[in-house]
Amino acid sequence: MSRARELSRLGNPNIISADSSFNVGFGTANPKEKVNVVGVVSATSFYGDGSTLDGIASAGIGTALSEDKTKALNTIYFTNDEVVVTNNSTVNPPDSGHIAYTQAPTVVIDDTKELIVSDGDDLLVDVLGIATGTNVDFAARGNGVFDNIYVDNIESSGGQTAVNFPKGLVSTGVATFHSDVSIGGTLTYEDVKNIDSVGLITARTGIKVSAGGIEVSGGGIDVVGDIGLGAGKQTGTAGQLLTSGGAGADASWTSISAAPTAEAVAHGSIGVGTAVAVRSDGKFAAVTGSNSFHTGAAEITGDPTSRNRVVYAPDVDKLVTSYVGYSDDKTYVVVGTPSADGKTVTWDTGNKSKPNSTGSEVSAYQDICYDTTNNKVICVFRDEGSRIDSAVGTISGTSVTWNSTQVLDSAGSNTGCSVAFDSSTGTAIAVWKATGTVYELCAGTISGTSLTWGTVVQATTNDTANTPHIAAENGHFVISGRDNYHVGSYSGTTITMAAAEGTIPFSDGNTSTDDTPITVDPATSTYVMGGQRNYTDNYPEVFAATRSSTTLTFGDGIVLNQNVSWNLTICPAGQQNKFFISWGYENTASKSAVLTVSGTTISMTEPYKYRSQSQDTNGNAGCVCRTSSNSVTLVWSNSGDSRDAWYYIEGMRNTNGTRGGFVGFSNAAYTNGQTAKVSIVGAVSTNQVGLTTAQPYYLKGDGTLETSAASGDFFVGNALSSTNLLLR
Repeated sequence: MSRARELSRLGNPNIISADSSFNVGFGTANPKEKVNVVGVVSATSFYGDGSTLDGIASAGIGTALSEDKTKALNTIYFTNDEVVVTNNSTVNPPDSGHIAYTQAPTVVIDDTKELIVSDGDDLLVDVLGIATGTNVDFAARGNGVFDNIYVDNIESSGGQTAVNFPKGLVSTGVATFHSDVSIGGTLTYEDVKNIDSVGLITARTGIKVSAGGIEVSGGGIDVVGDIGLGAGKQTGTAGQLLTSGGAGADASWTSISAAPTAEAVAHGSIGVGTAVAVRSDGKFAAVTGSNSFHTGAAEITGDPTSRNRVVYAPDVDKLVTSYVGYSDDKTYVVVGTPSADGKTVTWDTGNKSKPNSTGSEVSAYQDICYDTTNNKVICVFRDEGSRIDSAVGTISGTSVTWNSTQVLDSAGSNTGCSVAFDSSTGTAIAVWKATGTVYELCAGTISGTSLTWGTVVQATTNDTANTPHIAAENGHFVISGRDNYHVGSYSGTTITMAAAEGTIPFSDGNTSTDDTPITVDPATSTYVMGGQRNYTDNYPEVFAATRSSTTLTFGDGIVLNQNVSWNLTICPAGQQNKFFISWGYENTASKSAVLTVSGTTISMTEPYKYRSQSQDTNGNAGCVCRTSSNSVTLVWSNSGDSRDAWYYIEGMRNTNGTRGGFVGFSNAAYTNGQTAKVSIVGAVSTNQVGLTTAQPYYLKGDGTLETSAASGDFFVGNALSSTNLLLR
């Protein structure tokens, strides 16, 4: 009965129905198709192409915009933008296939949920390529294809281990790493301006900076390995130092020496092993100059002489000596020609001349100077009437031609006279002793061969010197007597005397026993004067004084030797504030020395004995510096040879290789402008030639080395071998 009741229900039109078109409906009384089922149709299998089946979009491929098959929208589909995962899910296709897919371009996973793709399987998003417009590589086994994934953590399927990105990783935003980042390939930074690292940055194959440099504000740089410079790494060699090239220049590796050295820019060429001096501008230069030397005394003339004087004519490179004939009291002039090395002079005694045009003078006293403005010899002398005369001479070869004699002072009772030339003004100044204790003087200038003297003025004095001496420079002059001095100035030929005379400060406070010769260095207005300091010991004493306007400031004097001495002679020695001095003592010898003045302080070289006889009595010698050879020629009346005229030459050490300027010896050859490296005290100069082992060596003025020292030479080191010099 139950079965019959169930079958009877099939006749209900709401369960099974049919219409006149033979359409059959299940669950509907109005079928629209041959088979119209309202509800779910379950079958073991379906056959056919299924092209007219509704609801296929539920398979995940797409959803038609219309379910009405009569409308075009039934064949136009859409896909959802997102697949939302709200439960823990595992994508694990059957073994027959390894690819799962969705038409959605985005997979959204809840914060607390997981979407796991099984190992070896793929989850493809946007499988139709609708969102991206690209074709999907379905052969990419083991790699899912996603557009956007929204997750908090990504872990490997095997557990909490690192995730591989075999195809690379592209981040368009900020990537933050809270642990180590290990990169097996190349890390490329595009438009990165700053790397802010709290921890250690390790670059295994180097860091390349193309611009901007590297700035380290703290902590320093610890390098294990080489530091290279520029192309080719340029790591230098063992023992080298990194040396700055200055602003805008590359640094370089520089070799260092265990021995002490000094470096500076070379001025001119410097040879290897060459003695080097420092210039005032701080540059290094090879030591050059002249050596000191001494010649033997030699005779000028066999005639007895007195009051010998000498000047140098630089325009013709001649020496001119004047003297008074001892037997006839006439003034004679002889021209001398120096040798090429400056160590000898050939005097043309057969061509001597007389400044006095009358030829009948009785001179007794005379002096000469050389006018370097007009290239003329000026001679001032006393004539037979005790007048003071002058004459101008022109040198031609070894002859002197004189103009007519001019009278400076016609009064009688005159004794000694002196004359000096001021090259800064082209003016000659003559001074002589008049009647009593009065000195008279005047200034003169040359035009052609004519000497014009200005008005004679007086310098009152209590001095008893027979011959006043004078030196002039820069429009000023100083007269020295025996104990006193006078300062004055001039403009043109007009002389102005200072208000009062001064006293030469001899150390014993007594008066000098002799005339007091004087000379000056015009470059510094430094005067040197001296004489015998008293009648008790007759010790020679010299002083230096500096002039400011018409005021002299004296320094302490120095005593030349503790012997009875006379005939003191002084002249400039060719270098600034250096002076030559000579004197005779105890009738046994004649000596010379070089004075160096610093301010008003005098230092002196060791006196040199140039002859075993003393010079003649006071005032019978003169000296001058020949600037072309930096040598001084001394002339005198030889008391041990019937008063014949003699001469002696002393070469002055004129060099940049002074004690203050000498640095050491060059390590190599350098040209102008190169950086020169020089071995200094404590080092061994290994580039010498011809040294004698275990010998001391002294630096000569010309930069050479000798085992003995002349005046001004100084000790520089000991020879360790023929080529090695230990600098000390």
